[in-house]
Amino acid sequence: MALDFNKFAQEGNTFVNQLAEKLGHTSEQDRGQVTRILKAVMHTLRDSLEFHENLHVISQLPMALKAVWVDQWEYKEKPHRARSIEEFKDIVKSYQRLYGEQNFDWGKGTDEIVRITIDSLKQYLTTGEAIHVMGQLPKEVQEIMG
Repeated sequence: MALDFNKFAQEGNTFVNQLAEKLGHTSEQDRGQVTRILKAVMHTLRDSLEFHENLHVISQLPMALKAVWVDQWEYKEKPHRARSIEEFKDIVKSYQRLYGEQNFDWGKGTDEIVRITIDSLKQYLTTGEAIHVMGQLPKEVQEIMG
């Protein structure tokens, strides 16, 4: 079976458009910001998980999101686990800056942006995998996820 890269791109674009809608930033100018927050949240999650748990997540994501998840990934024997929601948000914000976001007015708090983004990603995970992922996050992050 041949790889259909157009299909992968279409699936990724559909996801980004849906996320943009949920975040309330659907203009073409805002699209770059939406992809930056997606990447920042995904990389914060990735860096919080044990290696084997990352492999389980990757196996369930569509191809375009797999690429975002593994982009610039470096194996670490022990994941960096935020101890609080504030630390988790600080990591997300540091990734946002790293990826070029400068003072974008989201009109929402970081808690809500993280919740919306993770909720959007959870559609690809089995219930069991979502429970495993959430179990490796700070209690306060688990609480905003409901």
